[in-house]
Amino acid sequence: MPSLPCFVARTALLTVCCLSLLTGVTSAQSTRISRSDIDRSRPLPTGGLGTREELRPLSSTARSRTSDYSKIDRRAVATLLRDALDESGRLYAALDADYRRNPQLRSLLADLGRLRAQTNSLNQDLAAGVDLNLIVEDFRAADADWRIFSTRMSQTRGLSTPTQQSFARVDQLDRQIGKLFQVAPTLDRRTLLQQLSSLENSLLFLTDELARDPAVSTQIISSGRKLQQRISRVVTMVVDEYDYERIVNEYNGFDQSLAALMPQLTSIRNPYIERTIQRLYTANDLVHELLWMENTTSKAELKRMADALMQDVDQFYLRTGLVLLLGFKDPARALSTASDFYGTVQNFHDLLERGEADNKVAESYGYVEEEGRRFLAAFRQTKSQAAVAVLQEIEDDIATIRRELNLGDSAPVSQQKLRTVAASLEDLADQLDMDIRQWLNSERPAYRTEAATASTTFLKRAQQLHRRVDTESRPTELLREVDAVFADWQNLYSMMERCRTADRSTLAWRARLINDVLVDLDTQLRP
Repeated sequence: MPSLPCFVARTALLTVCCLSLLTGVTSAQSTRISRSDIDRSRPLPTGGLGTREELRPLSSTARSRTSDYSKIDRRAVATLLRDALDESGRLYAALDADYRRNPQLRSLLADLGRLRAQTNSLNQDLAAGVDLNLIVEDFRAADADWRIFSTRMSQTRGLSTPTQQSFARVDQLDRQIGKLFQVAPTLDRRTLLQQLSSLENSLLFLTDELARDPAVSTQIISSGRKLQQRISRVVTMVVDEYDYERIVNEYNGFDQSLAALMPQLTSIRNPYIERTIQRLYTANDLVHELLWMENTTSKAELKRMADALMQDVDQFYLRTGLVLLLGFKDPARALSTASDFYGTVQNFHDLLERGEADNKVAESYGYVEEEGRRFLAAFRQTKSQAAVAVLQEIEDDIATIRRELNLGDSAPVSQQKLRTVAASLEDLADQLDMDIRQWLNSERPAYRTEAATASTTFLKRAQQLHRRVDTESRPTELLREVDAVFADWQNLYSMMERCRTADRSTLAWRARLINDVLVDLDTQLRP
């Protein structure tokens, strides 16, 4: 794995890619890209294709123009930002040491890596003389991410004293910068809306399924519809930018109503409703994080989840006959793995039934997760599509229990997040390829064939990376593939910066999105 200094250098180079966006050039023709700071170990573009304002959402650009930051002392801001970056480096080192002892902290370490990249970008922007209106907007986004990270950190057990002390210092620096900018702690309203929409859609699907089930009472159906309307009001409040306290109060009311209805919902034996309830729990937990609300562990809900896991494991055995095992490389080992996994699930379930202490329950879950990985790896080779579908449900069950226990992801790499990032990169590369061909057809430069080839190469590389992620290749193999992606991106970017038509703004916007995804790839694979 690359070292921390190497990672910081790479993320710095990614953020420097947009430095010329910050200078407020008045035309595409006047934009130039400097190459003085390219890290040859992983070459990255170091310039921009358009002005900073061109690449911003209209709402944020309009809001920045209504504020006057002329009286802010840039030197004071620079000092605080440098201190924040330095302290975040110490926090990263302390959290990394904790992670080596407790793999469940991995997701926090990856999130901190992204936050460090954002802080580094703010430092570079300020040094480049960027308009403070634009820097404040970027700080709002970074602060929103920090608030979510801060909430998760405050609910994490087992952090060392150095980690807690460094975390408190970074949090204090964030608040000091916010005070200078007159920015209150910021909600990530965009992500919040996405999760609230997911919650709203799940409730819509739930009420539809409830209405189709003749065994469900009209009272339960009516309660489900009221929940749907209540979450719709929360969505409207977020869109209309109500203040934080009013949004949280309204969501607390929804939360209490949902908790009151859950015992009736979980008593319904309907696989579609059961899966929807799991999605509701997942979305609800994420909304709690986004609203900086505590996620508590419910023993009753853990019991329900353990029951669901055991049912899915039993269902898998019913769908996987002994004849299917004959095609396995080592049927005896597969059966032994299945037995070990079932034993850990049974023990976890029994501990919950006896009301054992939280630390024993968490320890038992660790064995469920460990044996679950071996079980899933052993049986994915089955030829039965019905069995494969149940395997996915078992994997989801294990992840749902982890969230309810408020544990981080202990896997070396979060495959779910990595798949999302890889899919995003391929989609962006596909869209960029079409944009580039439109530009080349309109401008018809002498290097047209070379640029088209570079675009095709980058697209194929992104597709190959996505395939490798889908097949769960080893992290070392993925890192080599990512190195190649970065090299191809540098080559393509050198072509894009020569664009002199109106297509330049579109290329710049797409390039900035790709840079963000590349930072995500680094932070996902690095720890």
